[in-house]
Amino acid sequence: MSLSVAKVDVTCPHCGATQKEPPRTVSTFCRSCSGHFEIAARQQPASARPKGPQRDVHCYRCDADHTVSRSARSTLCPTCNAGIELCDMDFSANASRPVDIRGKLRVRKGAHLNNSLIICTDARIEGQVTGTLLCEHQLELLGSGKLSFKATAETTLVGHKATMELTYPLKTKTLEVNGCLTGQIVCTGTVRIHKGGILRGSLEARSLAVDRGGICEAFTKIVSSPAAS
Repeated sequence: MSLSVAKVDVTCPHCGATQKEPPRTVSTFCRSCSGHFEIAARQQPASARPKGPQRDVHCYRCDADHTVSRSARSTLCPTCNAGIELCDMDFSANASRPVDIRGKLRVRKGAHLNNSLIICTDARIEGQVTGTLLCEHQLELLGSGKLSFKATAETTLVGHKATMELTYPLKTKTLEVNGCLTGQIVCTGTVRIHKGGILRGSLEARSLAVDRGGICEAFTKIVSSPAAS
């Protein structure tokens, strides 16, 4: 004898239509507009919500937040339907493709990653990147040559052997320079140039510290609240 499971009402975020789905359904297609969507935890009864560790995911395309299981490998934003990968990506050859991950991005020496918007948690750049790079946490610059990307990061580290020139502005909260960096830097916190580090171009920051053996040749403006835009 089979037992039927009572279905629950879920609402499509695209068109607002309501339909019934089994209580443990994670995602579905709307029968009204055919749009795909994840079933938010608030639409499910407490007994049907995922158990175990959870993680918050922010969508930078529509600025919405949602929660997924820590074991998930990918997710769809329930608001704008953007696909987000919950993993690391490592590029050792040229590639032109969307990258929207909550993990570590690595572009190896000799590789070139090209896309209008590249999103990651951390980035390790040894090769070339073209487009707009958004790092939630740490950006490491470890290569040489000219970089044609517009970057935003929480923390930026310039490696000891790095010799990089930025075509577009870099916006970061903190910056540590161990190698040579040339470009336009906007820093909302502290810039520290370590021994052997060289900073050229222009710098707008809240504070600047230069260790013995470090060099700052940038036009520098120390302000209480650097421009965020």
